[in-house]
Amino acid sequence: MSKVEQDIESPPPPPQPNDQEISNFRVFLITVFVAFGGFLFGYDCVIGGGLPEVHQFALDFGTPQPPDGKYGFPTALKGGFVSILSVGTFMGALSASQFADRWGRRLGLMATCVIFSIGIAVQTWAKSIAVLMVGRWIAGYGVGLVSVMIPLYQSECVPGKRRGTIVSCYQLAITMGLLIGQIIAFVTKDRDDANAYRILIGLQFVWSGVLGMAMFFFPETPRFLIKVGKEDEAVRSKVRLTGLPADSRIIKEELDEIKANYAWEMRQGPATYAQCWQGLNAKRTLLGIFMQAWQQSIYPPSHS
Repeated sequence: MSKVEQDIESPPPPPQPNDQEISNFRVFLITVFVAFGGFLFGYDCVIGGGLPEVHQFALDFGTPQPPDGKYGFPTALKGGFVSILSVGTFMGALSASQFADRWGRRLGLMATCVIFSIGIAVQTWAKSIAVLMVGRWIAGYGVGLVSVMIPLYQSECVPGKRRGTIVSCYQLAITMGLLIGQIIAFVTKDRDDANAYRILIGLQFVWSGVLGMAMFFFPETPRFLIKVGKEDEAVRSKVRLTGLPADSRIIKEELDEIKANYAWEMRQGPATYAQCWQGLNAKRTLLGIFMQAWQQSIYPPSHS
């Protein structure tokens, strides 16, 4: 058999993925899965807006309202029920950076899932509207922590050129939470017992449990480990994130970049919230605030 005939019968083997492709794929899978934390936020928004309109919920927690005497909630109480989550979220977001610096990104997210689950437990077994609102505040605090620490975890694990794409998955997860929450609310709203609202609330244990358990298997971010002086662990973290050997050129280059960026930040001195409103930083801060505020959907009034 000639060499030409051998080449025809034995096609060349498919090209093997290079180190960069392997690295990107592993990091993509881990950080996109972590974006699932946004699901908690979107799903919980449905609870705030939808529960006051559930008939069984109004019977169990509401009072007769004029002029027709149907069970329901005064406008002020309904608004408080919806907004108390945002109060907790605001406080959680403000404290998230200190929380993440103290416990780390990975352990911080695991602790956040516990806090969120406590809030869900209080809501699920609440017998009064006051206790229910306390549970919503606790859950909101957990949502605020998640809203900061998920993008932080993603951005500290992903190389700069992929960062925008990966972090945007968090917003996609929020939207998916809104969708699934609306579907479940539609399915359960007509039940004639407490499960009409407890199923909707209690399913959040599943969502937080999925994220919390996943963090047992995911590594701490290399940047945090370098920040606390654990460079050997930072290398091991990169190995787990990328699937590459510890002596890989890609791992060395990315860790060198992280070290250089961290050293530059330390030379700038300590950062404070006040600096967000100084000089050009004030313009950047306001831009971020208004972009976040104006991109939120405006829901039309719901009708019983």
